[in-house]
Amino acid sequence: MIELVVSSVLLGALLGALYSGFLVNVRGRRYIIQMDSIIFLIGTVISSCATSVIILMVGRVLVGFGIGVASYIIPLYISELSPARYRGGFVALNTIAVTGGIFISYLVGYLLSPMQSWNYMLGVGVIPAIFLWIGTHFLPETPRWLVKQGKWAEAMKVLRSLRANEQEVQTEMEEIQKNLKTSQTALKELFHPKIRKVFFLGMILATIQQVTGINVILYYAPLIFKAFGFESDSSSFLLTLVVGFTNFLMTIITVFKVDKIGRRALLLYGLAGMTLSLVVLSVSLHYDLQSLYTKGLIVFALFSFVSCYACSIGCVFWIVISEIYPLNIRGVGMGFASAMNWFSNLCITITFLSLVNVIGMSNTFLCYAMSGFFSFLYCYYFLPETAQVSLETIEARNYE
Repeated sequence: MIELVVSSVLLGALLGALYSGFLVNVRGRRYIIQMDSIIFLIGTVISSCATSVIILMVGRVLVGFGIGVASYIIPLYISELSPARYRGGFVALNTIAVTGGIFISYLVGYLLSPMQSWNYMLGVGVIPAIFLWIGTHFLPETPRWLVKQGKWAEAMKVLRSLRANEQEVQTEMEEIQKNLKTSQTALKELFHPKIRKVFFLGMILATIQQVTGINVILYYAPLIFKAFGFESDSSSFLLTLVVGFTNFLMTIITVFKVDKIGRRALLLYGLAGMTLSLVVLSVSLHYDLQSLYTKGLIVFALFSFVSCYACSIGCVFWIVISEIYPLNIRGVGMGFASAMNWFSNLCITITFLSLVNVIGMSNTFLCYAMSGFFSFLYCYYFLPETAQVSLETIEARNYE
């Protein structure tokens, strides 16, 4: 039942990513974000007022639907507004907001846990939903989508408000127009021989982000810490809060490094660190869990894993998939990648507790370590560098 309640959000996220990937190219980025805030609001109210598990799951599916939409539309929106030299850092700001939200949710849970106020914990979600709805009224549409709709004057107006000088505006507008002239239909383009590799790259990166087990730790952290020997509620909730803060802090650091170091280097170093941390964590579980030395090693490995994740695949995935797809399939391509991300998340989350019951906690984390190792090999051989390269140049390179 715990697996089902937790995973209901992920089912909604999967549906949201699949359904909205096509709408974003028709209705625009700004409109979809605005509608998403309303979905968040309705789902949160239903969840917090639920009188049965079924109603709770219905509300969580709606919230998950909103999450699925936001998970790709926000990186897409930011990437299309950002100058190439700052794009990675700006898209990573979305991940900072996500990890910051996770940390705040852990803090709310920690403060309200003595009162057993689960409905208030969920109800707090109406606050960001309302702010999102208000904020969308002040957002511009992206120039790339406006040009695609033939609204060149509006696109120029947006670019002039965002770029440093007229030369930069003219150059970017010429690149966008040239790009549109060579565009084909979206679904046909997904299976173009030279784009197919980019399409599958996004799908595989989406899977890699989940099969290493990060969201198992984020979703089940209190239960995991209890299994690791931290039996009191106060200690397990406190360590969970620290996990959220670590994820948040390391994501902030990544923002200042992602454009300088590059996506590829961050991802490879991070995956290597994650794999090693999971191996240490798995081995540690074979020793006395009441020993302070063992507990210290477990905490070190766990926080090392979260840090490496936040500095690599945690935010690099969302940056890369906002860059690698051509304009005319960018919304659809990111929708498919996001859907695969949530599908992988759902599979890992809904099987974790059952897997632990069958093969044990140590072997479960060892399986995630093996996934990290093979993920490293794939990225080493197939992941290109996209840092400080314009979206139009990346697209041209894909057709070479």
